[in-house]
Amino acid sequence: MQKLVRVALALALALPAVGASLPAEAAEAAAETKARVIDVVVDGGYQPSRIEVGHGEQVVLRFVRKDYSPCAAEVVFPSLGIRKELPVDQPVEIEIPTDKLGEIEFKCGMHMLKGKVVVVHRH
Repeated sequence: MQKLVRVALALALALPAVGASLPAEAAEAAAETKARVIDVVVDGGYQPSRIEVGHGEQVVLRFVRKDYSPCAAEVVFPSLGIRKELPVDQPVEIEIPTDKLGEIEFKCGMHMLKGKVVVVHRH
């Protein structure tokens, strides 16, 4: 985990030097919070559709939509009051609160694609 964070931070620092860039907000969030970033591919469903995280862990879900169907155009977290558009092939990051144990459901705007974040107590 720490190695992955170090690699991500090194890339975030090195990319501007070679003329590339990351979205400033994402690079700042990763550098400042050291959050665990979990990629969720949207392609006929959410992969992975079940994501287990630790209580109190800083977590960001990075949704990448590959599916062109209108059903996959947005992701909704009803219990968190979050609704985000998912443009095709453009990462969308959503910070997930992990202060309460239990399940946080997410779904598409049409309620056909479903997934969940499970916040568990870790020793």
